[in-house]
Amino acid sequence: MSNRFAWAWKLAELGKPIILIYLGFLACEEMQDGTGQNLIAKNDDWEGMVEAHSRPLFPREVWNKEWTVHGQSFVPLIRTFNHLSAFRRLFDKDYNRRQMNLSE
Repeated sequence: MSNRFAWAWKLAELGKPIILIYLGFLACEEMQDGTGQNLIAKNDDWEGMVEAHSRPLFPREVWNKEWTVHGQSFVPLIRTFNHLSAFRRLFDKDYNRRQMNLSE
């Protein structure tokens, strides 16, 4: 984590605006490793994990806000992605009809 922040900071110093995203995948069963670890169920779980991991490195207030480094934006974000919902939106015609209240 500290390497990613250091590189992002350096790129901002060199004049590049940076968005650094720590992305967690929700309910992603294909990422289970057989050790009985729980899947990330919701955004709050992922945010808590990332914040706990970063606590020895920097304060919690660093996350999810824009900082200025030598005149450039540096934005460290914690986000989640629900791949099952995205898949449904893309490929399930019935799901899309229900969301838009369309009939056949």
